[in-house]
Amino acid sequence: MRELQEAESAAEQAEDAAPEEFSARLEEVKRAYLNQYGSRLDEAQRAWLLNVKSERELSELVFMIALLGRPVEFEVVERVIGDLPRSLEVFTGRGGGDCGFDFSEGETYLVEAQRRPNGELHAWLCSSRVAAVKSATEELRTLRAWKRGEPLAPRIYGYASDWTRRRNDQSRGYPPAAGLALTLSQKEAAVQTKTDETGRFQFEDLEHAEYSLRLGDPRWSLIRVSDGQRPIDLTSTGCAVLSLLIREEQGAIAGRVVPYAGEELPDHLWIEAVAKNPGDAEPSDATAKAPDGAFEIDEMEPGDYFVAINVGNSPTGPHYPNAEYGRVWPYGPTYYPGVTDREKAALFHVERGQTIRLEDWTLPARLSERRITGAARLPNGSPAADVRITLRRPGLKEVVERSGPTSGDGQFVVWPLETLEYVLEAASYDPDAQVVYRGSLEISAEEEGPIILRLEATDEKPTDDRYFSGHDWRKR
Repeated sequence: MRELQEAESAAEQAEDAAPEEFSARLEEVKRAYLNQYGSRLDEAQRAWLLNVKSERELSELVFMIALLGRPVEFEVVERVIGDLPRSLEVFTGRGGGDCGFDFSEGETYLVEAQRRPNGELHAWLCSSRVAAVKSATEELRTLRAWKRGEPLAPRIYGYASDWTRRRNDQSRGYPPAAGLALTLSQKEAAVQTKTDETGRFQFEDLEHAEYSLRLGDPRWSLIRVSDGQRPIDLTSTGCAVLSLLIREEQGAIAGRVVPYAGEELPDHLWIEAVAKNPGDAEPSDATAKAPDGAFEIDEMEPGDYFVAINVGNSPTGPHYPNAEYGRVWPYGPTYYPGVTDREKAALFHVERGQTIRLEDWTLPARLSERRITGAARLPNGSPAADVRITLRRPGLKEVVERSGPTSGDGQFVVWPLETLEYVLEAASYDPDAQVVYRGSLEISAEEEGPIILRLEATDEKPTDDRYFSGHDWRKR
């Protein structure tokens, strides 16, 4: 196992190494992989390994090796079926989305392994049941009863996850729903239970019949049952394993936008709910669609909100449609009921289970684009050629547009919306001097132009041509 980890580490280092170091590290990677996987490679795979010469070929090799899996040594403490040696080797993925299981040394697992034609045992999350024994008690109970030939009374068990979208919870995942009351009904009879601290539950000693499941707390709703069975049918089976996705009741704001006199609604327009106190709730939004303009912002945590358009998102014009959706939203930042000053906007307090319905909201007039020319200059005054110009709204990370590249004499054209303020930014890399140049300038759409954007040398170190904002920036 240590040799495999060293091989993987060497591969990562080789991919990032400078050209003069690449060849030496590549040979190290080849030796490491050959020692680890040599006996499992066929003739064609071995020839591929020995002839790798570039970073691209190395990446393809690493992917091919990943499909072979990494070996994990197990000591068998109990078997359910078949003859197994006291110790054995099981292969799984290396991680990174390949369905590999991250086994921990010293932990005991329930493993459903599949034997390949070459005799190897493989366990992958996409096709096998793999779980720590401490979280597989029901499966073990079933398997042991089957092994003894003992019938078990029908039962239902599973796990409940909280899928409520909550404030500041973007990285928390979906935690277990602990202490949740569940009611299982069959005709007139009903039994109850609660989920434990891990979100697990079970109903035992049932009959072969159809059952319905409901939550015991009206503040929660059931989004989905993993096997889709409603009712849950145990007439011809001994158990049902359920994965419950539940959500706590939230609030909502609904309304309708109306176009300015003589104008038409855009096909789609984001309507934003902005928390009064930043950080109280994560951003919420809804789409108003032509022709009726109706919208509803749901799953809102209790709190105080403003309703707005283009406050958290940048307004966009015909030359610069929304980068993600390709749509035009040429309206200045506006709060309901139609003001630009947040202090004058209507504030709404949302409670759980409450839907606030707004009066029709008339949109402001569409803004027109203005053509502004400019030129990018290096510190010595020479033109900054082949440089992309970034146009963004102040305070927003979202880019309105990346224009360019600039012409040979550094000339560029931008199309901001009238009455609005913007920030112009540019970046360039001189590979000969190995210097990154950057420049920024606050502008108004009312500028007459031409604008001169001056770039200055920085201490930044680029890694490749995609260094600037993930785009293929041209080297000077």
